Amino acid sequence: MSSENFMMTEIPATLPVFVIKEGVLFPFMLMGIAAPNEKIFANLLRAAESTGNYIVVVAEKQQGEDKSLLPRIVSMENIYSIGTVAAVVRENTEGNGRGNILLKGLKKVAIKGVLFNPVFDMSFARVEVVEENNFLEAKDEMLLRTAVIDTRELFNAIGSLNAFPPAV
Repeated sequence: MSSENFMMTEIPATLPVFVIKEGVLFPFMLMGIAAPNEKIFANLLRAAESTGNYIVVVAEKQQGEDKSLLPRIVSMENIYSIGTVAAVVRENTEGNGRGNILLKGLKKVAIKGVLFNPVFDMSFARVEVVEENNFLEAKDEMLLRTAVIDTRELFNAIGSLNAFPPAV
């Protein structure tokens, strides 16, 4: 995935969904994730490739009981309605079939619906970009743009290392 799309303006209307149990991915943030098994990892990468290497990352709502051993069905009832479009920056497959993915948060989106895609054996979400108000003055905006460029260069340097932190 090239960094030229970092400030992307066109977001596909339907994107693969990756649900995280703990944490939140925000725009302009990097996040490493470990896929739980080979099948999920392969399906996620195939689905992301079909949308230009973009996915939507959304947090799971807290459940009263631990359902981690039950089959995972993504629905509007068990995820939050706001997520972040992310670009798959790097991928790393381990020898045991599991893998790691480095994601770069791009834009906040509202999730309008979730549907299962049997071709990729995973859920996709219909999304709309959430436009945020700009309360910055022109001089502040220029400083922010400079900071974003510096941050982008730092992200690209980190991404070019092609390494993931060790699993905890």
